[in-house]
Amino acid sequence: MRPNPRHNTLATELLAVLILALVGYGFLLRPGYAPYSPYSDFISQGLATKTVLFRSLQQGRALPLWRSDQMSGCVALTNPQSLYTYPFHFLFWLVAPADAVGPTFWLHFLLAGLSGLLVGRALRLGLWARLMIAVALMFSFKLILVTYAGWLPTIPGIVCFPVLFAATVYCVRRASLLSGLGVGAAVALMLHAGQPQFFYYTALALSVFLLVQAVGWFKRKDSSRAVRTLATLAGGGLLGVMLSAYLFLPLLAEAPRVSRSQPSYEFFLTDRPQTPVRLLTLFYPEALGTPLNDTYPEMELWEDVAYFGIVPLVLAAIGGVLGRKRRDTRFLVGAFIASLLLSFDSPFLRAVYLSVPGFSLFREPGRFFFMAAFFGITLAGVGLQECVERMPKGKHSVRAASVLAIPLIALVAIEGSFYARRYLRMVPQVDILPGGDLADFFAQDRSLFRVANAPRSSLNYGWAAHLHIQLATGFDPYNYRYYQTYFDILRFGEPQPARARVWADLTGISRPELLDALNVKYLVLRPGVQVDEERFPLVQRLQSQRLFDFYQGFVRGDLEIRRNRFALMRVFFPKILRLAVNEAEAVEVVKGADLHETAVVEAQDVGEVEPPQPGEAMKISETWGGHLKFETRTTGPRFAVVSEVWNPGWRARIDSRPADLHKTDIALLGIRVPGGEHTIELEFRPVLWRFGLALTGCGAAVCIAALLFAIRRRIAKAVTRRKGAGGRSSAGR
Repeated sequence: MRPNPRHNTLATELLAVLILALVGYGFLLRPGYAPYSPYSDFISQGLATKTVLFRSLQQGRALPLWRSDQMSGCVALTNPQSLYTYPFHFLFWLVAPADAVGPTFWLHFLLAGLSGLLVGRALRLGLWARLMIAVALMFSFKLILVTYAGWLPTIPGIVCFPVLFAATVYCVRRASLLSGLGVGAAVALMLHAGQPQFFYYTALALSVFLLVQAVGWFKRKDSSRAVRTLATLAGGGLLGVMLSAYLFLPLLAEAPRVSRSQPSYEFFLTDRPQTPVRLLTLFYPEALGTPLNDTYPEMELWEDVAYFGIVPLVLAAIGGVLGRKRRDTRFLVGAFIASLLLSFDSPFLRAVYLSVPGFSLFREPGRFFFMAAFFGITLAGVGLQECVERMPKGKHSVRAASVLAIPLIALVAIEGSFYARRYLRMVPQVDILPGGDLADFFAQDRSLFRVANAPRSSLNYGWAAHLHIQLATGFDPYNYRYYQTYFDILRFGEPQPARARVWADLTGISRPELLDALNVKYLVLRPGVQVDEERFPLVQRLQSQRLFDFYQGFVRGDLEIRRNRFALMRVFFPKILRLAVNEAEAVEVVKGADLHETAVVEAQDVGEVEPPQPGEAMKISETWGGHLKFETRTTGPRFAVVSEVWNPGWRARIDSRPADLHKTDIALLGIRVPGGEHTIELEFRPVLWRFGLALTGCGAAVCIAALLFAIRRRIAKAVTRRKGAGGRSSAGR
């Protein structure tokens, strides 16, 4: 049997991409080292997120559904920042986060190259054009800067959206059961890749692409093909959503509760200048400066830069002109231009923001540069293909094409390798992990408590999980708006105007009893932060501590640890119960109530309760993320405030019988406890999670059955063809 030349070509492409990934980014695989920059989201956030996962698996508790290390608790598995079930973060299941982060970034550079090959094949481009797209995507300056910024939750979406584009193009070319399954797999991968923003933008772009295709089909009176293709795409998309339902449905249920449900155009613009001057970076990445020497004034160059390579940019221009008669070139040119126009503030951007459903849920228009880079690189593949096809035909045409293509591809790889080594710095893992006096201090206290810090640099939020502490402060793009309201009253005495926010920083203490109700036992402060020294006496002063100041990097500084004399337990009995009909009324009551004495419950009625009496007992027996078990002994019915952040996914059982939980004190939990001795257990399960799991199971079953059917049908067709060929051969003899 002769070897299939297509298989040989594919093997050559894969091997070339693998070798270039090892040569260009192999330093990311260095054992005992991890990537570092002063702007690293991995150090400030990702380290904690993945530590929660790794520790939970080590303790035999499976995937964490709730995490307690920041913001007094928030969802874990179904948070888009977590990516616990994203397949290409599998290393975080196996080794500690500091060991996994470098190889995981390297893997995504490799995946970027492989996705480029897939896009080239979907567009039916030749070998050299496919390799150009693969190499340009893999060595994209945008991707290098994402790694520089430590965007562990973001790089999967950037790498995976070309896969969804390719799968859609394949299905448009030939709608079949297998191509529909490919679309389903690509949609599921994108939904598992976190960063809904890129999935949303990709869906918008593909909707326009399909609209253009459908108009063409109907113009050619090929309505049957249009219906068949759109039905296949819809079926594949639905299958992908089903495969991701256990993540997707809880995220939709969370949407009204997160602070992003209160967006604004200013939040979308990230309160930074969004001007067309950014387009200068199309031609030179450091045209406006670089964070490496603090010459870039806005610091976040990874958001603002448009550069994807000068060679791909020139080839993209050639592709747009010479390849204009190709089926998809006009769409690629239009998508590239539209992505650039949407990347800065303009009447066009504002009109899209106001008119397109869902657009306002996201932020930072500069992220359209990622889309522009993809479409520009794809056009570069078209441009190289056009150049190759215009070369003289003859017995030396293959050699001539290689003489043109290889140097261009090599230039892209060399430039990318240069910038990779310029921006990506590897340091010993011990340099990014917490330790020292702060770790020793908290290790001595085995009780259940929370910590608050000020300013942000006094205790890096990303270290909390590693230090086994629980912060009331923190950072999370999908935090709860009612927790921000609680924090506003804590800091300022009243709520601030409703808006989307991502940080919970302790910038002041106007209502210290709200810290007490959060079970905050310690404050970690930089010297000079003013607090009530009688209420918060100094416990220990730590000198010359190693601190991570986000956007500044590692510094040395002194710390003060102060104890909160009036901190309440994680579960406590208030003396007074006040009912509120809704959150707005609860906020007004809390503004004037002492939360030591009073619980403000959003409910019509909670049943009969009595004030606590001396000698009554409450003991916490078990606790971990999403689980709290405690025993009570009282002489009558009591109302217990549980200092866990409210979410309708919490469920309570009293002596193994279901019990009602109530939203209390704006952001916490409350439960009525009958008199006598009882065991109360709280467990968290995301809303709609079980239903989502059922849908995911059904989707997996459908996917397997459809795949087996498609394979069986292909085998049957192959057997039929062989029999037909054998019959014709016998007849000829």
